[in-house]
Amino acid sequence: MRKMIKKEKKKNKYMINSFQKLVAAFLFILFFGISSFAAFTEDLMKIGVGARPMGMGKAFVAVSDDGNSAFVNPAGLAELKKWQVTSMYVSLLEGDLPYTLVSGSMPFWKGTVGLGLIYTGVSDIPSPTSEGISYFNYYDKLMFLSYGAEAGFSKKLSWGANIKFFNKGFSGGVTSSGSGFGLDLGIKYKVKEWINIGANLQNILSTNLTWTTGAGDSMPLLAKFGAVAYFLNNKLSLSSDIDFSPTRKIPSPLHFGIEYLLNNYFVLRGGIDQTISSGNGLSNNPALGLTLNLANFNFDYAYHPYIDISTGISHYFSFGYSPKIEKEKPLPAPVKIKVQLKSFGDVPADYWANKEIEELATLGVITGYPDGTFKPEGTITRAELTTMLLKTGNKEEMAETPTYTDVTLEHWGSKYIEAAAKEKIVTGYPDGTFKPKNNVSRAEGIVIIARFAGLPKDSSEVSPYEDLNSTHWAYSYVMAAKNAGYLEYIKSNNFEPNNELTRAETAWIIARIKEIKNRIDILMNGK
Repeated sequence: MRKMIKKEKKKNKYMINSFQKLVAAFLFILFFGISSFAAFTEDLMKIGVGARPMGMGKAFVAVSDDGNSAFVNPAGLAELKKWQVTSMYVSLLEGDLPYTLVSGSMPFWKGTVGLGLIYTGVSDIPSPTSEGISYFNYYDKLMFLSYGAEAGFSKKLSWGANIKFFNKGFSGGVTSSGSGFGLDLGIKYKVKEWINIGANLQNILSTNLTWTTGAGDSMPLLAKFGAVAYFLNNKLSLSSDIDFSPTRKIPSPLHFGIEYLLNNYFVLRGGIDQTISSGNGLSNNPALGLTLNLANFNFDYAYHPYIDISTGISHYFSFGYSPKIEKEKPLPAPVKIKVQLKSFGDVPADYWANKEIEELATLGVITGYPDGTFKPEGTITRAELTTMLLKTGNKEEMAETPTYTDVTLEHWGSKYIEAAAKEKIVTGYPDGTFKPKNNVSRAEGIVIIARFAGLPKDSSEVSPYEDLNSTHWAYSYVMAAKNAGYLEYIKSNNFEPNNELTRAETAWIIARIKEIKNRIDILMNGK
């Protein structure tokens, strides 16, 4: 008899404990504001957002650099360059309140897109009725679509958004369900290489849940702001967040977190997570966390007790996977091939224009004579100079009738002279001739070259040359050429405009025309 009484007492004690745990689980939901009987019903993400953020006291708004970003700040998705899957599980209140989170993200259209689901619920919740005790079940689901990308005008700024679908309800003795949509917007900004700030506005639109019973709840606006600083080559981070509810007169919880990369395998973290207590005060909940990285897998753990709840010690577990990014193989260092420059027997290595002559000859801009000489001190004709310049610009003109009476269409330089005349690079004489065989004077040559190079004329009255003043017909072109560095080879105070332009002078000047200089750089340096 004593054994039967003892057994019955044990059975009743077990039933009472189970009853208390179920009630406690439901009260835990009420504690976080998830109940649908209140004017406000909280976002399900308030309970937990991944083991890594939980281990940092939820101070993650400005950190947000992994698959957990969608739950805290979707702007962080912009930093993900490969697909990831993330999941989290926690059994609250000694196993009576399971909470599951799963999400996936992948690069998409200049950013990263994410999909996620959060689910929690309580089964067999007792409810007294006139006929005794009945039981019902409570469930709460949140599905969301996320997107994050860099701002087009600044690589330091990224933005993100969540479109969320809420669905919660009761089944069993009490049956009802409610659903609604919400929108989050987040930003993240890199102030400096070691400082980030971030913000996430959750439920920025009028988010209402409509129930099958006709009742309605609103999802409160929550503004989350955060900052993070990195030290020791990004191995150590210190972060802090604040949650602000503009539509409710409640305290603004703070969050503090620290994270340290111990090595390639382990990451340590800790933090303080403030929560609003039942008396509308703030409770400081400590948090600790650890990550184990193995190959492409990561396992996160967080220890997070709730001071206001006797059975509030929770252990959060997250699992994540992301494929390894194949590093682009660096391009082999370019092999610099030494160019064999074309040389001439009458242009010694120490000749003042040797470099320019050999480079232009190698490019084919100038040519020598059949006997292997260049005749650097020789003169250059109007036809030769015009042809040489127009060849470098790949300009030629096949005219139907000749522009000049002394340059027939059969002339070897006709098509280049015609093109130069059309572009007003050269002009003829009053009698309609071009005089192609005439040697070019220094003044004539500089005018033609300056026109070809498109140099802006300079009519400043102060002349650097004693034998050339502003009244000379070629003065403005000579000043333009000097400004461009084309006349640095002239060391005296005289320009000597009537002297014949030599072949060496011509090569030295042409080598400094921008387009020709670029071609020489490519030839000599490969750039």
